[in-house]
Amino acid sequence: MGNNPVTGVDPSGLDILLAVRKATGFPFTTFDANHVYLWSTVYARGEGTGGSSGTHSGAAETAPSPGNYVRISGLSAKEELAIIDRMANVKDTGIYIPYINDCFTKAQNVIDYFKLGVEIPWSRTGQIKPVSDTTTAAIDPPTSSMTSGYSSTK
Repeated sequence: MGNNPVTGVDPSGLDILLAVRKATGFPFTTFDANHVYLWSTVYARGEGTGGSSGTHSGAAETAPSPGNYVRISGLSAKEELAIIDRMANVKDTGIYIPYINDCFTKAQNVIDYFKLGVEIPWSRTGQIKPVSDTTTAAIDPPTSSMTSGYSSTK
């Protein structure tokens, strides 16, 4: 794996990446929509809302490109698993309504639930403005009580 937290499993990375990519499929391409998701560097796993119908398209998220993520550091492997599992459990709940219940709101809700202190820096539509790979969020790591009861669902 070459100790690469973006393209491979990195047991020492212990980071969640808040990532962005262009949304695919109709009607998203019509509006030049962007899609955000969370990527686990430990488990090489991404989770994000998967479709406008409220059901996941079945497409797996891929490791984000350099400049298309904000690194959230200071997590234990257990905390990272709790965060990525929570995203997996809530990503496709409810009726998809842009700005109210979409990939941006789901990711932000998970970030807020774990008190990670990060705001999504990209807009829902238009050009994706790259962020520096050195961008590291200052966080208040989740407490063990927040992560208890979570286990991997994948």
